[in-house]
Amino acid sequence: FNPQILKAISVDYGPFLTHDGADPTTCGTPVIDNAKGQITGITCRRNTEDGVTGTGVLATINFEAIGVGESALIIEKASFSNPKGEAIEFITRDGKVTVYGPHAKITGKVTDSQDQPVYGVEMVAFLDDQPVGINGETDWSGNYLIDNITQAGRVTVKAIKSGEIPIKPVEVDVHIGEVTENVNFMFIQPTALHSVTDDRGFIRNWLLLGLIDWSEEATRLISDQLNPKAKPDARFPVQETESKEISPQDGDFGSGLAKDLRWQLHVDPQHDDHQRRDQWIRLNDVYRNREQGVAYAFTRVKATEDMKVTMQTDHGRGITIWLNGDLVHLETDHVGWFPDRVDEVNNLELKKGWNSILLKTDGWEFSCRFVSKESVLSEGEPLTNLEVSPQQGSSTLVDQPSGLTRGTFNLELEKGLN
Repeated sequence: FNPQILKAISVDYGPFLTHDGADPTTCGTPVIDNAKGQITGITCRRNTEDGVTGTGVLATINFEAIGVGESALIIEKASFSNPKGEAIEFITRDGKVTVYGPHAKITGKVTDSQDQPVYGVEMVAFLDDQPVGINGETDWSGNYLIDNITQAGRVTVKAIKSGEIPIKPVEVDVHIGEVTENVNFMFIQPTALHSVTDDRGFIRNWLLLGLIDWSEEATRLISDQLNPKAKPDARFPVQETESKEISPQDGDFGSGLAKDLRWQLHVDPQHDDHQRRDQWIRLNDVYRNREQGVAYAFTRVKATEDMKVTMQTDHGRGITIWLNGDLVHLETDHVGWFPDRVDEVNNLELKKGWNSILLKTDGWEFSCRFVSKESVLSEGEPLTNLEVSPQQGSSTLVDQPSGLTRGTFNLELEKGLN
């Protein structure tokens, strides 16, 4: 051990060798050398002809912390034998002890909207935008500890968990030598209109419009089926445009060839294990009696800051994509299936706030997610905490998605139409 950090006080032999009621054991007197940081002569044996099985404590070493830092704990020259003196195979593992100086702590609990504990939430603290302390993680009871905060001040605490709607950070005052308690968080249950990308970054909630009949395969993705002048049998159909600004709502009628079709809110299953690992939005399940044609899909994602991203898509035949109204991708062929091959659109930018995604495909299914990359050739890191809202409230001044409210409400209907 490191004698600058730890001082050995005593060695106490444990009850393991006598836990079956055997006669007292014969144990040696350990020699403690705090100058070298070493304890020698930790020996003990049973005074019987038989051995012992099970689990238990062989010895306990008591230390006093005399310095700040980290000390390794290394077991050296260990040996074990049976009553006949024959060697027994064993494994030892080195350990370590960290001694903190004067510091502050933050404790609290993370629950869901049903007041149930949430396990595995990463808890981090920041002071002046710099991380402080030793990050904690919630246990099975939802409790957490952020330890060894060595600077006092106004600290921002964040709770982070993939696949959960981000929680607003909490600011608390910390003081050296004190524990700031009950810094609690609650995750909000996702709704159809306000969710988050799943644990692999895929977007599950969309507004769908389809199926729009279009038999000519060569022109499906480049023709604008939503243009009022669109005709399915035109020799020179109206072309899609570089810019396409739409803001549909659930139940809205489409336009052009989709004027008799409605935008439909689609929420992909989240808790079915098979579907959870299957990232596709299956249009063949939505449009059971489908013929040849195309479908549009629309949603929004929220970025916490301006960021460079790569979009990864998976589609059966081809796809056209607009990001924030601008055409960013047109692929008329099948490129493969995730995860072996994906259709990637590099060097895209998500603006801070809400970003719209409109895509059109003539395939049977599609998927879409954003990843961050250090370079074009590097493997992408999925963005698993992007908020998703297929539609927002009518007010453009509120940077929040509309939500669903559940409950019982006492209302009055007046005589006549309401």
